[in-house]
Amino acid sequence: MEIPVNLFLPGAAKSGTSSLFEHLVEHPEINGLWEKEPHLFSRNERFANLKNDLQNHISGISDTGKFLCDASTSYLPSRKALERIKLHCASPKFILILRHPISRIESHYNWLRSLGIEERAFDISISEEKPFSEENHIHGAYNNYVTFSKYGEQVKHLFDLFGKENCLILEFGEMASGMERVLEKCFTFLELPYGEIVDLGASNSTKEIRTYPGWMKKAYSIIPTGIKKRLKFSALKKKVGQKEEKYKLSEKDKKNLTDKLKEDFILQRELFPQVFEKWNIKL
Repeated sequence: MEIPVNLFLPGAAKSGTSSLFEHLVEHPEINGLWEKEPHLFSRNERFANLKNDLQNHISGISDTGKFLCDASTSYLPSRKALERIKLHCASPKFILILRHPISRIESHYNWLRSLGIEERAFDISISEEKPFSEENHIHGAYNNYVTFSKYGEQVKHLFDLFGKENCLILEFGEMASGMERVLEKCFTFLELPYGEIVDLGASNSTKEIRTYPGWMKKAYSIIPTGIKKRLKFSALKKKVGQKEEKYKLSEKDKKNLTDKLKEDFILQRELFPQVFEKWNIKL
């Protein structure tokens, strides 16, 4: 079956994809799916229901525009998702935002701590990391910290399947320098006209970290997302949880991660040298 999704923001996680998605779908020629991170192509159950879900979604859009955008950060590390996209989507385009791989890991770890999902010490979470599996997530989130920073092998697979010319790679720091220039690059890549660009600010950033009692963790795990929103569960978590400082990587942590990622760093330097050199990674 042919699936009309033709624009993807596959990652990297914790690199600004939420903010970019919100800006892109403001363009009249770009429509987003019903939520960010639908994981339609990576998770088996969602892929099985994809055709019906998309038909229901598209029927409610008067003008679908030139692009229908899926922003799911599980796609970059998922070979299965990319191969499904290759099989079912005609001429897709990809926009990636890549962050310094080690800084990204720090942000990813602190984000899961802020959600009450990650309780392990940082070094334990790294040493216990399991191979990535699309179905092995915790309330929709993945704790494959190192895997999600292996951009080299992931981007190579993306280029092999779709061609480098169909992929735009942005560096995370560009977002902080100004969204206008970033969006100009995106719209030029997509061959779309653009006028005045409004900076909507950052989304999905890790603002603070709290620890929660056991009853709240259990409730969070079993209450459906829609009900949690109606109950304003996030506000309750903020009142009950005890605030903690964000974890800062030590020099030992950074060296350990550099050793784990060294081979992939070499591939990153080869595939996207202009982005890689901005990170000042010593090999």
